[in-house]
Parts: sequence; structure tokens; C-alpha cells
Amino acid sequence: MANSLSRAFAQLIDDLEHPAQSPEGAKVSVSIVDQAQVPSAPIEPRLPINVALGALIGLTVIGGVIILRDRLDTTIRTPQTLRKATAVPVLSEIGYERDARRHPLITERDGSSAQIEAFNTLRTNLQFMNAEHRPRSLVVTSCLPGEGVSWICGNLAVVLAEAGLRVALVDGDLRRPSIGEYLKTGDRPGLTDVLAGRAETSAVMRQRDVSDGRLSVIPSGPLPDGPSVLLGSQRMRLLIDELVDACDIVIIDTPPLLPVTDAATLAANCDGVLLVARCGRPREQDVAHALGLLSSVGARLVGAVLNFAPTRRGDAREYPSYAPGNLTREPRIPPVPDDS
Repeated sequence: MANSLSRAFAQLIDDLEHPAQSPEGAKVSVSIVDQAQVPSAPIEPRLPINVALGALIGLTVIGGVIILRDRLDTTIRTPQTLRKATAVPVLSEIGYERDARRHPLITERDGSSAQIEAFNTLRTNLQFMNAEHRPRSLVVTSCLPGEGVSWICGNLAVVLAEAGLRVALVDGDLRRPSIGEYLKTGDRPGLTDVLAGRAETSAVMRQRDVSDGRLSVIPSGPLPDGPSVLLGSQRMRLLIDELVDACDIVIIDTPPLLPVTDAATLAANCDGVLLVARCGRPREQDVAHALGLLSSVGARLVGAVLNFAPTRRGDAREYPSYAPGNLTREPRIPPVPDDS
């Protein structure tokens, strides 16, 4: 069809430019320089080129989304971002372990664990703070629910007691108490009975056997209608002073700061606050809001803990010779050669 059209077009131009009555020569001429041929392969679609272009566009879009998400993501995921958001030292980075669900207390596990070493680090950093800034009464709280505050309180109290300290652990979360479940002490009677005047402190305090120290636990007691009122009462302040006089350190488990005011109320009457941040849960804005609440009541933030951080290589399990169970082995001393 293309060749026939070109020949017909050339013939038409020739007829128009050479009329029989015109003595002048043709001003326009058309000639065929190449014949149309049937292609050996289709020109569309160009599969290799299309695949290459699609892959390039896809990689560009994915890279842009990753960069944009990284720039817009303000969640706390690393100790560096937590330190930057709080402006206080990150006292420990506690990794996630599946065994923690079945055995929440680290003393219930056998052998070495990265979590055990993380809690030992937290204990050491609290013990060796500057003497002027070392808290005797410590409120442990978080920005949002579900960041593992009660779990950290229970294990921190245990490792401090194992170091030979007299520790008092108070379940100040009068909305969702968990200390009694973790330490298997039960919830009643407890703190609310003391604050309501129905029981003495000694009557609700449970003693837990620890290797070198003493751990006293005060569970929550019956849940009240107005927790923040009880926690901010004069009886609560007197109870804290009583426990501080009798123990080396008092640890108080509290609800998160942003939903309710209980933690801020208690923090105003204690020496320091330990902020727990679950990896990937709070945002920098949440931390800033929580710090504002603590500052408004004159509370002092002594440190932060990054909880449930991704497990990284290099913990004690990869170095069996440094595991706690192997540190008691006697070194193998080679025999001294006999010079004689």
C-alpha cells in the first residue's frame, strides 16, 4: 500500500506539472528514493526498554518515599534521638526478647541474657550518679500507654535489691496495676488502703526474698474513683517520706504522663523521674509535651530508658566466655616447665 501510494502520488505530480498545453518545464518533480518494506519484528512494545524504564522509575519513587518518610518520621527509635529529645542521659537500652512474655522477671530465667545486662547497666548508672543528684525516691513513667513501665519497675527493683540495697517498690498505677502480677504479691490490700486510712504501711507491705538486699513491695490495692486526688494527698507525701527514711531507694510505678496527671502529681513530691520510651512508639512531640508537664510541676528528669529496642549483634550470648554463668570458672594455667 505504501509503495502503491508513492507511485500514484509521483504520477499525479507529474501530470499536474506537465500539462499538455504548457510550454514551460516542470517546476516540481517527485521521485521515489526508497521502497517501503515489511518490518521483520514489531516496533512496539519495546520490552527491554520498557522494563528498564519501569525499574528506574520504580526505584526513584521508592527512594523518594524512603527519604521523605525518614525526614517526616519523628518517632523515638534510637538512644541518640531519645537523648536529643529529652536532653538527659539514656541510662540503658533494653532489647526485646520473646522469653520476656513467659518470664517477665529476669531472675526467673536461666543463663545469660542481653536484658539482664541492660538492667545491670541501668542499676549501675543509677547507683553511681553524682551524690548530689542521686534520687532516693524515683518515679518511673512514660509518655504513652504500653511502653513497659511496670515491667521495668519490677526488674529494676529486683536488680537494685540484688546489689544489697533496701528497695521499696510502690505500685502507683491505680488505673491498670501490674506490679502485683509481675511479683506475684497480689493487689489487695495495698496503697489505696493506706491512703484511705484503712491500713498501716506495714500491714500492706510484702517482703520478697532477694539474695543480698531487701525488696519491699506495696501493691496498688482496690482501684479508687479519683486516683490523682489520692496520689497528690498529704498522706501520699508522708508515705514517701516514711519509705525514704526506711529504704535506700523508693521506686514508684505510675501511669503514662500524657493521658492522665497521676505521674506528674507524684513527680512533684519525689527526687527524680525516669522516663521510659518504647522504641518506635512515642514521637518527639510527645516527649516534648511530657517534659513540659514535668517542668510545670517542678519535677527533675534524671534519665531515660529506651525499651524494647531491636536486638543487635554483640550481646553476651555471642560471647559465652563472658556470660554470667561462666565467669566463676577457674582459669586454666599452663604448667611451669621444669628447668632441671
